[in-house]
Amino acid sequence: MSITNATHEQRQTLFTIKENCLLLDRNPLSVKAVDSSVSCALRCAREKRCKSANFVSGDKSCSFLDKTQTSHTHLVQCGHVGAVYLKKVNSDVGSIPQLAIPSCKSLNESFHPSGVYWVDPDGGSHDNAFKVYCEMDTDGGGWTLVWSYNFTRYQPFNSTQNAVTPRPNWPTNYARVDVPISTIPPLHEGDYNAFSFSLWKKFGQEILFKSNIMTWFICSPDVGNFVEWKDGRISCKAAKRISKVQCVNDSPPNEFKRAEHTCGPRIKGYGVLNFYFDGCKTKP
Repeated sequence: MSITNATHEQRQTLFTIKENCLLLDRNPLSVKAVDSSVSCALRCAREKRCKSANFVSGDKSCSFLDKTQTSHTHLVQCGHVGAVYLKKVNSDVGSIPQLAIPSCKSLNESFHPSGVYWVDPDGGSHDNAFKVYCEMDTDGGGWTLVWSYNFTRYQPFNSTQNAVTPRPNWPTNYARVDVPISTIPPLHEGDYNAFSFSLWKKFGQEILFKSNIMTWFICSPDVGNFVEWKDGRISCKAAKRISKVQCVNDSPPNEFKRAEHTCGPRIKGYGVLNFYFDGCKTKP
């Protein structure tokens, strides 16, 4: 085994090499025609989803793989003369419990794509490691998906029976809150679930609000703090504009209000309600 490197766009990617070996994957990300194992490494280095690659000198092919020998040892087969298996160094972090990472923030956006990773925020033994979805494409990446929700009655959206579902188990004393609670970590953005709210703070203090119909915002704590459940001023910025039409709630919010005696917390600014996480599908 040896180590090589591929330099691309002023970044250096290291690879370990196993000669005459292949990782047998029937569903590679893609297959490219290249002239050498070095060219194969260079191309894999440019592709964030490529964790390892097979180079076959006979047909000058380079197969991009989203698997590595660490997590798929049984797929590695040696004895293929002229073949080279290349694995990105550190590409398999978070791929198994024994390689759990402290949080999504420890990943490198240049090398690690959005996806599911094993994390262990407490460190030490990895016996209590668990899977999370890391979002690595927005504002430098490193975001942990803590909640993904749907609506109880999307049409019409302003129906009194419409609410977010499920909701996290954040504190509330309001008897009308009646949507289901989730404490199951969502593993993709269409997996409608939520972390236990007490764990949110383990992954950071900033919140990224994503939507398929309105501007995305990144909010940092000030006097107010969402993950610490404190009312007050927050500092927000636009991360991505979805609609070409300027909406009244496209301006960054500046205040967080808890859900102690209402159907859910509110994010608002300058008299405009940006987000209202309404947990009451039955309203007066």
